[in-house]
Amino acid sequence: MTEPVYDYKACIFDLDGTLLDSMGIWKHVDEEFLGKRELPLTNEYVKAISSMKLEMAAKYTVELFGLKESPGDIIKEWLDMARHEFTYNVQPKPYGVEFVKLLKEKNISAAVATTSRSDLYRPALQRIGILDLFDVIVDSDKTDFGKEKPDIFVKTAESLNIAPKDCLVFEDTAAGILSAKSAGFITVGFLDSNQIRFRDDIIKNADYTAADFKLFYEDLAAKSLC
Repeated sequence: MTEPVYDYKACIFDLDGTLLDSMGIWKHVDEEFLGKRELPLTNEYVKAISSMKLEMAAKYTVELFGLKESPGDIIKEWLDMARHEFTYNVQPKPYGVEFVKLLKEKNISAAVATTSRSDLYRPALQRIGILDLFDVIVDSDKTDFGKEKPDIFVKTAESLNIAPKDCLVFEDTAAGILSAKSAGFITVGFLDSNQIRFRDDIIKNADYTAADFKLFYEDLAAKSLC
């Protein structure tokens, strides 16, 4: 983070690669899925699907590679590979849990805006102890688009009854950052080690960048002492 960000009224969190250290799981899923079919895992493919809902990503994959499976079959295969890891193993990014808990203590709204499915993220958030701390959760079941459009962020802010200019959006995809900025949100681009191919785009477009929540937690804690 280049400097402290004060006076925000809400924080809106992406999950995969931002609040949850889960992008390694999806990287493995992509490698396993395409490898079984002797298909290449390219930067272009990963970038294209990174901001899509699962249904959109599956349809895109079928069309791109000319697969015979249905999008539904592909989603089932992806989820079967990912579900165990989310339920039992995925961990939060450093200081993520502490930051969310501190937001709650200071009466600052916390929300989730994710294209992930509830049967994946809910067990993970429950296990790490923060599922019930969010005022609003907007996921793939509640919006028609992925993060290539700002609808999911706008819907989340509207549910909080807080203006976009007063919200920090924590996001690890360039498409999500650009769409959130287009709607007037303050953006924090997360630099995930499994998304290194997008690092330059994130740095270029986000208002702030971070690899974890340590400085945000420390800044809020220090502000509370003033």
